[in-house]
Amino acid sequence: METQPTSCESYAKHHGYQVLGHLGGTCESAKSDERKEFKRMLDFVKNNKHKIGYIIVHFHDRFSRSGTSAAFIADQLRQLGISLLAVAQPVDTSTAMGMLMQQLYFSMSHLDNHQRKERYTAGMLAMVRKGCWPGKAPMGYDLLKANGEQVIRPNKIGRLIRKAFHLKAEQGLSNTDIIKRLKAPGLSLLNQTLTKIFRNPFYCSLVTHAC
Repeated sequence: METQPTSCESYAKHHGYQVLGHLGGTCESAKSDERKEFKRMLDFVKNNKHKIGYIIVHFHDRFSRSGTSAAFIADQLRQLGISLLAVAQPVDTSTAMGMLMQQLYFSMSHLDNHQRKERYTAGMLAMVRKGCWPGKAPMGYDLLKANGEQVIRPNKIGRLIRKAFHLKAEQGLSNTDIIKRLKAPGLSLLNQTLTKIFRNPFYCSLVTHAC
């Protein structure tokens, strides 16, 4: 039983099913089958397969949004005698047409995930190309509002980070020496943090993305 528990409870009661457990409601995304609550549910039904006949959810995407992987898991459960029932999307998976419909529901949820990701990525890229900043300000910068848009500006820490680059490039100082040199002015960093900063293209005025 997951999310919309009232409708699932009512469905079970209406059909005379005894509810053995309620799982879900942990705010984990259904796009991954690696989520803890999903694994706990699979372990529970497999360990109690002789007592369980159905897994009840409100929509198929509350079970999983992983597309073919979700269909494969649902098929494995059917082989154990356990059927997935979606209250708001009833299908009869004892028939070939019913199984196809269930697979379509899974595929549509998977497609929706990818479309949302595409829209999100496009929005983020558009913001960056306009000179705006879409997320949390990097170390050394403050996030400000300018003409209704989010922009970033270097702060005191940012100016010290810039000095760290100069000390490395012009004097060849080690990270340890740079950290010691800049601690008094107000820059307190671990060695590995400074290494990450030196390797981050952003601090060379380059914005990278994984699109």
